[in-house]
Amino acid sequence: MALILNTATGLLILAGAVWFIAGPLAMLRLQRRSNLGIDAFTPTEVALDVRGRPHPILAKDSVAFILLLDAACGACRVNAKAYLAFASWARLQGAASRLLLPNSQIAGAQYGRLAGDENAIWLVQGALFERLGVLATPSTLLVDAGGHIRARWLGSTPGRLDGLKALEDARR
Repeated sequence: MALILNTATGLLILAGAVWFIAGPLAMLRLQRRSNLGIDAFTPTEVALDVRGRPHPILAKDSVAFILLLDAACGACRVNAKAYLAFASWARLQGAASRLLLPNSQIAGAQYGRLAGDENAIWLVQGALFERLGVLATPSTLLVDAGGHIRARWLGSTPGRLDGLKALEDARR
């Protein structure tokens, strides 16, 4: 009887451990499938601003932080102003920044007003997020002028020191 109870307890502990680490393992699997070095964007690829005007996603003369946001994401809405501050910081470091949303023009304009600058918000098709393997927003890519992914942060934006290190590595 004791052997059966010990075996059942062991199996219960093992099942709990598997359940407990399933989330972190899923994020690790996504991180390993980061697509670093692939051609993520072409020079002709564009995003639309909230007024429908096209803009190239890639910066012609520098690396770019691509912030992948969603107007329906609670964290994205709460931190909307912080993303504009990050974009300003990136410009001071000599990098471009793009704030991309896979939403409608109306939702993009509302998000832009919430962030404090409608013109900083550009709209793309949701298929772009799927192509890049972005399952969590906010996420950030550092892309060079050729469209290659040089760094990636899933579910977050980089801290200033991480961003500086990634910029230094991308410029080598």
